[in-house]
Amino acid sequence: DIDRLTEALHGLRDLGNTVIAVEHDESLMERADYIVDMGPGAGRRGGKVVVAGTPQEVRAHAKSLTGMALRGELTLDAAEGPSPAQGLRRELVGIRGARLHNLRNVSMEAAFGEITGVCGPSGSGKSTLVLDCLVPALGGERSAGRWASISGALGGRRRLVVVDASPIGRTPASIPATAVNLMDPLRELFTRTPEARMRGYTKSYFSFNSTKGRCPACEGRGAERIEMQFLADLWLTCEECDGQRYRPEVLEIRYRGKNMADILSLSAEEALEFLAAQPMAAKILETLVDVGLGYLQLGQSSTTLSSGEAQRVKLATELLRSKTAERSITVLDEPTTGLHASDVQHLARVLRRLASRGDCVIVIEHHTGLLSVCDRLVELGPAGGVGGGRILTQGTPAELMQDPASLTGPYLGSRRAPHKQASSKRTSPTGGKPKPRKKAAKKAGKQSKAKRAGSIEGEVSV
Repeated sequence: DIDRLTEALHGLRDLGNTVIAVEHDESLMERADYIVDMGPGAGRRGGKVVVAGTPQEVRAHAKSLTGMALRGELTLDAAEGPSPAQGLRRELVGIRGARLHNLRNVSMEAAFGEITGVCGPSGSGKSTLVLDCLVPALGGERSAGRWASISGALGGRRRLVVVDASPIGRTPASIPATAVNLMDPLRELFTRTPEARMRGYTKSYFSFNSTKGRCPACEGRGAERIEMQFLADLWLTCEECDGQRYRPEVLEIRYRGKNMADILSLSAEEALEFLAAQPMAAKILETLVDVGLGYLQLGQSSTTLSSGEAQRVKLATELLRSKTAERSITVLDEPTTGLHASDVQHLARVLRRLASRGDCVIVIEHHTGLLSVCDRLVELGPAGGVGGGRILTQGTPAELMQDPASLTGPYLGSRRAPHKQASSKRTSPTGGKPKPRKKAAKKAGKQSKAKRAGSIEGEVSV
């Protein structure tokens, strides 16, 4: 799919268009004419141009994370993280005879204690099989002709968790600290301070959802909603509390010189250092750092989180679940969407941790690096739409690499060799108009512009 997309983008460029792509895929970046690498980190650590230049120039930059990815230094190792679950009876969960949409009597299984990747071309039926058949079946829904039978964890006997890109909250009242239940130990901590005891403040005073301590003007949201008649509602910082969510008297209570609003303004890494002596809070903050969200501000509105950040917050919540609790079936829908190669490394470690404690992890994915570290792959295809809907092959990544029927196998394992640059050098965006290509001009003389435009249009639609 990436190869076809890149060819379509090159076709648009060759027609004289300027094409700007916000992208993380290394193979597409290698075939770009010019790359602008932002960083050096995420959140407040970013916002700067680390390097701008050709793929070769970015690859040669020592401090660029994108350069490291292009050099093949940010690889995923199957041995990273804890080893697979040991001593647990191998338990399977599966579905048979799935026939929804383009699926043709498809069956698949996934094991507890393993990461199962579901891969294949776009539109081949991956989401239909997992999200529209397997998940409803495990949730106890009736088949209604969508599948023949299921096996393993029936009728909700196992906990089912679907981690998708949907937002964790739709108003400023939702923040990462509430999503991972960090507010409970924070409220307990401030309640134990001498000043709070003297005033008789209970934990409810330190909740911005309670009328006792929250700002009455914005009701603890830190922002006021302005209703727009024909546009989306506008949120403006509350003028009374200046976005701090609490009443002034509550903000007078401090722990080690910081009030509740001060702590919520810290990043997860900064808060971990500040609250290192508080075991419950430190455990939650360590988990946020482990999933690659150490830069995230604890009090940041959830509406501003990217889809990748929202998914990792949900994963952190799942990791914090007691190890003694019932094993889960965790389903993720393309979790690498919007993630840089360095973020995918964190994600892979988190998924391995879930599998190592005995959970069944099912990942719908296109990222060949993440697919390479799965324990087992189920590949659908061979094409999208009516051309797909059947199992091409199943097995370990190594087995798919040797299977001639697999479309994904050739892309697994070590990172693909860099693509050759276009035959003609293109000037930088600031260097004026690109020079016409001689070979392309000769071809253009043999074909009409309309025919070439139609060809490109067909590629884009694919």
